[in-house]
Amino acid sequence: MSSLPGLGTPDNAASLFSESSVEQPAASSAQSSSEVPDFFSNLSLPPRPSQPEDSGPPVGRAYPPPRTDSNPMRAKGKERLKYNLYVTASRNNTIATFTRPNGNQLCTFSGGKVGFKGVKRASYEAGYQCAVTIFQRILKEKEQAGSSMCLELLFSGFGQGRDAMYRALMSEEGAAVRDMVFRITDFTPIKIGGTRAKKTRRL
Repeated sequence: MSSLPGLGTPDNAASLFSESSVEQPAASSAQSSSEVPDFFSNLSLPPRPSQPEDSGPPVGRAYPPPRTDSNPMRAKGKERLKYNLYVTASRNNTIATFTRPNGNQLCTFSGGKVGFKGVKRASYEAGYQCAVTIFQRILKEKEQAGSSMCLELLFSGFGQGRDAMYRALMSEEGAAVRDMVFRITDFTPIKIGGTRAKKTRRL
């Protein structure tokens, strides 16, 4: 067996190969093992964010107590007398009824009672005159009841007298009555479905 140039005899070549193959990996492994801890020791990680402490469910502010001085049903520490004014505005007439707190009727005025006849009873002017007349009757009752009187206005129907009553209340004739009104209610019945309507009247 011939020897390779530069390696000498086969025994010397085997010994050199064995020394280089054994010692070189050992040196490289020792070097890599010495470098790995240094790499991680120099590595700086950002700090972990701190978890906020759980303080329980959120607690809101309580509602303020209701004001007692703005109650329209009270005047100077005593109960106010609640009168009712019912206004029924149909297509044929306008009827206004003024009642006491116990429900007893005081007076009733309509378009026909103030001087309008026939189809004119349901006109705007008839409703306006009916409103002005009943406002005068309410003021007479206020003189007897004093400042402990308040008024609730209740509408029913979609006739022209409905708008006439509201316009009269907002005008100069209804200025004295307007201060007594604490509530306006609309109790007009609205039919949804139901039975068949009555046939149209023809004149």
